[in-house]
Amino acid sequence: MSTPQRFVIRHLSGSKANQVEEFPFAAFDEVTFGREADAAVTYDPDIDELVSREHLKITRDGDDTYSITDLGSRNGTFVNKIQVAGSASIRPGDTVQLGEGGPEFVFDAEPRPARETVIARPRSSKATTLSPSLASAAERAPEKAGVGRETVERIVTESHRQSQRKSTGLLLGVSAGVLALVAALFFFLRPEPQDVRGDVRTVVDSLAAAGPMSPAAITNAHGDAVVFIESSWKLLDANSDRQVYQRYEMTDLGNGQVTPLAVFVRLPDGQVEPFLELADPDGINQPIRSASTGSGFVVSQDGFILTNKHVVAGWNYPYFFPQGTFPAKMYPVTQDGQLGEPTVLQSPEQVGQWIPTRSVFYQQQQTGITNQSPLKGEPEIQVTFQNSDIPFEAEMERLSPRGDAATIKIDAQEPLHAVTLHDSYETSEVGEPVVIMGYPGISGIDVSVVQNTEAGGGGMVGTYVPRVTVTPANISSIHRSRNAAQGSNPNERVVSYSGFPDAYQLSTSETGNGNSGGPVFDDHGRVIGIFTYGRTMGSTNVTYAIPIKYGMDLMRATGTL
Repeated sequence: MSTPQRFVIRHLSGSKANQVEEFPFAAFDEVTFGREADAAVTYDPDIDELVSREHLKITRDGDDTYSITDLGSRNGTFVNKIQVAGSASIRPGDTVQLGEGGPEFVFDAEPRPARETVIARPRSSKATTLSPSLASAAERAPEKAGVGRETVERIVTESHRQSQRKSTGLLLGVSAGVLALVAALFFFLRPEPQDVRGDVRTVVDSLAAAGPMSPAAITNAHGDAVVFIESSWKLLDANSDRQVYQRYEMTDLGNGQVTPLAVFVRLPDGQVEPFLELADPDGINQPIRSASTGSGFVVSQDGFILTNKHVVAGWNYPYFFPQGTFPAKMYPVTQDGQLGEPTVLQSPEQVGQWIPTRSVFYQQQQTGITNQSPLKGEPEIQVTFQNSDIPFEAEMERLSPRGDAATIKIDAQEPLHAVTLHDSYETSEVGEPVVIMGYPGISGIDVSVVQNTEAGGGGMVGTYVPRVTVTPANISSIHRSRNAAQGSNPNERVVSYSGFPDAYQLSTSETGNGNSGGPVFDDHGRVIGIFTYGRTMGSTNVTYAIPIKYGMDLMRATGTL
């Protein structure tokens, strides 16, 4: 076998996507990566915002041995999705990522020394932006987890992502041929859907006449219409489409150590917000961006999908600051808009629930007004069907102005199986059985291992394969925001209003992160709600679904109902 003569860097995503760079050993003992102009591999500071100025280096240690070293980057270095602490060995075929959610490349050496095994997540031609994992400095206090009223489905936490990666490693022994065949058969041998294109019916007499269905029967009939959703977003200035960052300032901690700290402001009314700006001149600001996973379900044969708004449009909901954000600096804002002397902000509880598109201080800085937000979110959404390892790019269609519902759409190459919708909110009764479907993260992950046939790729590739989770439950309470009843006077109607939004309260707390946006079926196999969120009070957990009427309103707006 020939001895390798050069480093080869095959870029998969970021500003250098689809480029190949080569560095001959005669001139390079090591290759450096970063945003500095003198790095061997230089990244665009505006596009690759998760890359540090001096991020990492790859060194040739012997004829066919190599090591990778993180150069103190803020967002970390990952090899095959495992974070590198200091230095580690690296082999040709390994995938390297600069910051979780940052640009990726495949490291190679040519001539190739030996076929290696590569484990990577599925990728499409369009790079998917994921949430950053902001490595905290050793001197910083760890972030305290948020508490209180939250939706079951919110930003996926770093600990959850770590558990997914560990689950992947345990499952890689599964036969490649069998799982690859399952994925292929799913797309080519699926039963033909029975509905006419675009005809989503609200009541199907034949279903009701057939009598109640078991959870297994409902799953067999409609499980292939329930999809796994991966969604990420970044916050942009609506006028310039530029990335919005949270300011960081180099701060003397008083012990001779200077470190970057996140900056917040406290408005005159007591509200606390991050200090936002469009530039990152020192390479230490952090972009406002995040990611979530969730569930959804097909509602038309041509690819319309219903899910929760908070799954695909997280910029409209309370933001979860990344690990390492706290402790931080907080400047009080005076009545005339000036900044006072900073104090220390220790935890996210001191910030409260900050919604990115409602940033008052940024609005005042940019426009001088507060009645129109100059901020917007830019999403990237991928949809994967159960038993498949092939994701589809999805586009945002509509967001409900009244409820936590959204429609997205994929480009369906063949007619899809669509569920049947039934608005029974006014007639549903407490105690009725329901079936919840979705992809809660707690259910674990299956992995498909296949041969990589890409030129120069070689080896085996492991990809995630979602399996739908089915949870039988009952309607334990029905919250109607407006109820009309007969008064004591026969000619009198009493209208009462609830402080709780329209929702089905369900008798299960077994689902969790990842299930939001999934369908809630009645015992005739019709979708009556969208699983949405949960509440915790002490040791008690309850879950809720919004009525399907909110989704049907969106479908009428898109002409699919």
